[in-house]
Amino acid sequence: MTTDLYDISLRKNGTRGEISDNYTSGRGITISFSAFRKRLILLVHGFNVKYDDAQKIYSSFKKRICRTSRSLKEEDIWLVHWPGEGTAEGNNFVNNGRNALSYPTQVTNAKESGFLLHEFLLDYIIHGNNEIEELILIGHSLGCRVILEALKKLSLHSSALEAKEIKICLMAAAIPCALVEDTSVEQYPQLELLSGINLASYKFVLFSNTDEALGIIFDGGQKLSGEPGEAIGLNGKPINSVWDYRKLMKNFKHGDYWKDINGEVIKTILEQTQIITSSTLPRNINSRNINSRTIGNRSI
Repeated sequence: MTTDLYDISLRKNGTRGEISDNYTSGRGITISFSAFRKRLILLVHGFNVKYDDAQKIYSSFKKRICRTSRSLKEEDIWLVHWPGEGTAEGNNFVNNGRNALSYPTQVTNAKESGFLLHEFLLDYIIHGNNEIEELILIGHSLGCRVILEALKKLSLHSSALEAKEIKICLMAAAIPCALVEDTSVEQYPQLELLSGINLASYKFVLFSNTDEALGIIFDGGQKLSGEPGEAIGLNGKPINSVWDYRKLMKNFKHGDYWKDINGEVIKTILEQTQIITSSTLPRNINSRNINSRTIGNRSI
């Protein structure tokens, strides 16, 4: 059945908790591959973000980036929902705390969601009836892990992707730097994500050293999940040939990226993906921003 909803759910029963056995549209409809597109952009949210909250965040970001770049169409941008939150119901201090403490479990969910996203990309990009030339993946926080896990699996089919251009933007990436270092393949052969990064023709990171979630919470959560150290999204490491571009987002908190109050995130994404050049960006880009609703839960 064909759908024009343009969102991909990796969640069981559509909205909450567990990972599905297969991907569907956000309303549980099987996705059709009949649409022809030159460019596909996927947005992937982070940890502890409920389905409805993600939908609101995505919708606002999608509208603003399309208003800034007239060449983008909303149907070019698809939204990826994965089960990255705990199962405690209700927006209160106790349940929010329980969900936040589920982080080590959500690292595992991110890995499994990455495999399912890889299945979608395999079907749509390689086997699907389409003319995709450019794939852009934009992730936030632990959603960046979902992206790199998917690309790592997809790298096994690299010969079929030679005519495709893949670009990745990682915002506040909740991924240990050690897993993308040049030595990660030897040090962490099961965990390494460098093979996923290397599949991309262009990769860039937006990071902030004032991100308290990555500076304080991340390290403890990673120790509980049995993985090494500092998050990429804190200082944009490793500072070597891994990234084609690194941008420090001054005074950004962890939840500021999708909100993009001053338009800096959208401007950077459009320039670095070459969707639009700095000379063609609207002078009053800030005024094009639509106010985002603040989500009560702290999300990583």
